[in-house]
Amino acid sequence: MRKHSCKKNKRSAKRAMATERKDPSSKSAGAEEAFLSMKPNYPTDERYELIKFPEKLYKIPKDRATRIYCDGIFDLFHYGHARLFAQVKQMFPNVELIVGVCNDELTQKYKGSTVMNERERYESIRQCKHVDEVIEDAPWIASLDFLERNSIDYVAHDNAPYSCQDSDDIYAFLKRSDRFIPTKRAAKISTTAIITKIIKNYNVYVRRQLLRGISLKEMNVSFFERGQIKIQNELDEDVKYMKEEFKVAFKYWEDLSERIIRKIKNKLNNDTSLMGKVYKMIKNKSKESVRI
Repeated sequence: MRKHSCKKNKRSAKRAMATERKDPSSKSAGAEEAFLSMKPNYPTDERYELIKFPEKLYKIPKDRATRIYCDGIFDLFHYGHARLFAQVKQMFPNVELIVGVCNDELTQKYKGSTVMNERERYESIRQCKHVDEVIEDAPWIASLDFLERNSIDYVAHDNAPYSCQDSDDIYAFLKRSDRFIPTKRAAKISTTAIITKIIKNYNVYVRRQLLRGISLKEMNVSFFERGQIKIQNELDEDVKYMKEEFKVAFKYWEDLSERIIRKIKNKLNNDTSLMGKVYKMIKNKSKESVRI
């Protein structure tokens, strides 16, 4: 059974209106929906991957919004996801963006564990300003029947084959049916990269949480890891203390050397011996060279 959000009635009405607009029977007898042929507008700046798609025209409804669907997991919602949605919204003059988010059961079955649960992921997408509608419990593969039931014109996703079990590309049939629009991926960001960064710097982030009052027990840190972290913290404190001591010692020797140099200069300035005269002569020569 499909779960629905608290905006069920509003969205159902919206979908019904869209279906009515697409249904020739809702118009006068013999009337057909008018379409325009347009190329999608793609971003060209460095925030997106540098890739060019073959030029292609898409049938775009003339008298209503083009309903484009994006699906995914959207764990740890980040600016790469937001840029995808912004890209799709700007493909054509009037776009309604529908985003389908897969539930925890499907995600763990086909892709693996997530950091955020399904409710957190649904709500993250719902707060994005580019998104017009969120479909919860979205299917792993968007069938043509699913598109028709939700009055979806096109599915947008990056063009790389997305394999799953016995399928080399779950979007292949949509590509063959001209219901697929390729998108550009945002550069230098992904959920996988964020999780890898955290794991790579595991001890750094554990100690960060400790400083914010989160206990090792709350973070599920093992007994042996607790000992390692405790030792590391003590070492860091010792290193910090030693650095401060070195700073104090360096400042002391710097001040001492300056006092010694001043004392020697004063003594030579008042010295009437041959060494004093040589020092004064060298000093005067230096001043003359500076003036020149």
